[in-house]
Amino acid sequence: MQLFIVLLIIALALAYTLWRLVRTLRGHGDCGCGCGKNCPNCHGRKRDTRHDKCCLLMALVALTAHSAAGGCSVAQMVRDIRLLPNTELHHLVVIKDGQLIAQEHVMPYRATDRHNQFSACKALTALAAGLAIGDGKLSLDTKVVDLFGDKCPASPSDELRALTVRHLLTMTSGKAVTTAIRDTTDDWAGAWLALPGTQPGRQFAYDTMTSFMVSAAVQRATGRTVLDLLTERILRPMGIDDVEWESSPDGITTGGWGLRCSTLSMARIGWLLLQRGQWRGRQLVDGAWVDQMVADQLPSLGIHVTHSDEFQHGYGFQMWRCALDGAYRAQGNYGQLLVVSPSASMVVAVNAVTDNQSELLRVVERDMAHFSGTAGSAVPATTEHCSNRQWPCAPMRLLLADNNHGIRALEVRRQGDTLTLLIDSAGGGCQQVPLGCGQWLYTPLQGQPPYNIGARNRFSGMDSGFTVAARYAVRMGGQLEVQLRYVDWYSAVTLLIDPAARLVVITDNKAPAQPERVQVTNQPVPPRHSGSRWWMAAFALMAVALVTLVVCNRPDKI
Repeated sequence: MQLFIVLLIIALALAYTLWRLVRTLRGHGDCGCGCGKNCPNCHGRKRDTRHDKCCLLMALVALTAHSAAGGCSVAQMVRDIRLLPNTELHHLVVIKDGQLIAQEHVMPYRATDRHNQFSACKALTALAAGLAIGDGKLSLDTKVVDLFGDKCPASPSDELRALTVRHLLTMTSGKAVTTAIRDTTDDWAGAWLALPGTQPGRQFAYDTMTSFMVSAAVQRATGRTVLDLLTERILRPMGIDDVEWESSPDGITTGGWGLRCSTLSMARIGWLLLQRGQWRGRQLVDGAWVDQMVADQLPSLGIHVTHSDEFQHGYGFQMWRCALDGAYRAQGNYGQLLVVSPSASMVVAVNAVTDNQSELLRVVERDMAHFSGTAGSAVPATTEHCSNRQWPCAPMRLLLADNNHGIRALEVRRQGDTLTLLIDSAGGGCQQVPLGCGQWLYTPLQGQPPYNIGARNRFSGMDSGFTVAARYAVRMGGQLEVQLRYVDWYSAVTLLIDPAARLVVITDNKAPAQPERVQVTNQPVPPRHSGSRWWMAAFALMAVALVTLVVCNRPDKI
């Protein structure tokens, strides 16, 4: 009976795979979920909850199938992640037993593209603290008031006097949690120290600003920024040269956010942690410090984390513990994961954008537990189908009503077979983006991509610029769909332009289920349907043929 059930599940999985392939070839939705043109992952329209049900059902079938088969491959891990609702996979890197098993990326994202790591970068901040402590310039018990005496209030409270570097590293500062100070002052450290607080070491409260304060403490103690210290002592010896990190207005590495690098570089950091600070026979950071980083530090303070789901397994120094036996992780806001499993001798680094972080982590942990891949098992770069039907409309300029994305106007120009989209922002900037017809075109970006932090203009450190990949497709109803992917950041925007309805629908990958519908305030040129030209040509050809036939069959005069 058990064998029958296993065979039935495998047959269902194979049937689904075949059905999905047929639908993709027929153009009924890129993801194969069956939602067709209403699928939010494929076309950016209003969210259809049927898609979530399809994805969850197929994920369950896939899980049972590969568990019954006795293992999980890299390709299966990629499929499982992409089946999650509202999840956009960008990169996946797997290292096992010291070998690079897979370096997967979904087009238009490329293997060498940097990616915003969000809070996953906190692991590097903890490594920098370990270097300063190993050099004797800092300790876990160093008082914060001793480091920042010139920035503390004139009469520091007892709570502030008790605050140590250990409390910063473990998120137990007792301070009020806020990031608003980034928008109101250039002296972030001074503003944070002035915040009200309770006795430190009594309660865990996740606070990104404490990571910034760890970075500031390292800089105060060593005279060097966290990025400079890491570059000299860890990154350069490991051959990692693609790290960029934002700085505060007064030149302090942000510490808790704002780092971008390739996913492979993050995976290498994970392998350094798994090897207890050793890289190719060289001890870059003290192994005992790494042990402390990844161990649950809260019980020693008498604290039990009250978070639910994936956050209940403990917290170390800027890193989370995992449900997977002995594993630990760094985690970013929109789906950045660095999961390290010493028992499996395995590191998985993921860069994605999702509103299902808990499910993403569960999928990665589950597939790591059943992983049976070996070197050379990587799958080719994943591509997506896109129509190559050309836009038949004349050049047009659309003036938009006020919108959350700050787009004031859109202008479409034609240059041969290529379209160019001009985006005028409310701030006065203008981006000129070439659009490929069914293919991605890469263009250096002037300025910054869409960002989620209001204080973005107060940052520095992103010196190499950004790149946008863009393409367009034409819907059957005559709408123009433009896809913009900021490949060395994380943002993605889809514009559905409907000149006839005087409407533009803007979908952001940070909230794909909440597209913004923006009215066009001027009268755009309506699209010319290419079908009408074909009918006119066919009618003219038929008329010529009919006349020719009449002339050729006219009876000769006697």
